[in-house]
Amino acid sequence: MKTVEPENLHLTLLFIGEKREDDLKTIEEIMNSLKGQNSFSASARGVGFFPNLDRPRVIWIGIEDHGNLSEIRKQLVNSFKERKITFDDRNEFSPHLTLGRIRSPRGIENIKRIWEERKHEDFGNFKVDKVMLFKSILTPRGPIYEELHSVGLKETSLS
Repeated sequence: MKTVEPENLHLTLLFIGEKREDDLKTIEEIMNSLKGQNSFSASARGVGFFPNLDRPRVIWIGIEDHGNLSEIRKQLVNSFKERKITFDDRNEFSPHLTLGRIRSPRGIENIKRIWEERKHEDFGNFKVDKVMLFKSILTPRGPIYEELHSVGLKETSLS
C-alpha cells in the first residue's frame, strides 16, 4: 500500500481537472460566494474501502458533518453548472480522507483485519473553516499540492 503523506491529507469536494486561466478566475469568484457560510465541526470516524472490501483499492476514513459538506458541494456544483465550468461528477459524494492506495492483493488479509478492528473507530473532531482550490502536480514520488485560492468560512461560536 502507498500511504498518503500527512501533509497531503485533504477532503475533495469537487475534482475539476485542468482549467484555463479565465476558468480559474470564474472558479475563484464562485468560491468567494462561500464567504457567508458558517464554519462547522466534523468528525473523522470509521475506516472503509473503495470500491469495496472484496476488491479494496483505496483505504479511507469517513467524515461525518451533518450534511454541511454536501450543502457546500451542492452550492458549488450548481454555480459551476450555471457558469459552464466542467468538473468530474461520476461518483456520488462521500466525504472521506484517503489514507492510502492498495497496489497489490498481497496482504489483503491484514487489511481486512485492520478494517474489522477500526471500522467504527472515532479518530476525533475538527473544525471546517476554509475551502481551498489546489493544483495537483503529479510526480514519480507522489503528488505535490499547490494552493491557488482559499476562502475562509464565517467564524461561529456554535459549530
